[in-house]
Amino acid sequence: MLPILFSEIYESALAHANGFVEFKRKEQGKPFSENHIKSIMEDNVWNTEYADMVALGLVLGSLESYHEQLRKVLQTQGIEIGEFILDDSAHL
Repeated sequence: MLPILFSEIYESALAHANGFVEFKRKEQGKPFSENHIKSIMEDNVWNTEYADMVALGLVLGSLESYHEQLRKVLQTQGIEIGEFILDDSAHL
């Protein structure tokens, strides 16, 4: 049986949080660097203007990764649960 790995869930969560902060900074016309999310996190992200985007990214990234890993496990048993789809109704 395939494992569901926390490390993949964690990486996906951080990637989504990073992407959402990048989206918000671009929307504001501010520059963005790869290390920006790390510096925001070190400065207590919950006290910044990016708290909502980071929280949303962490949750959605975790859900997506868990869903995809669970889907693969279930497919080995002949069960299909469908894709995880983030549609435009998320209103980023």
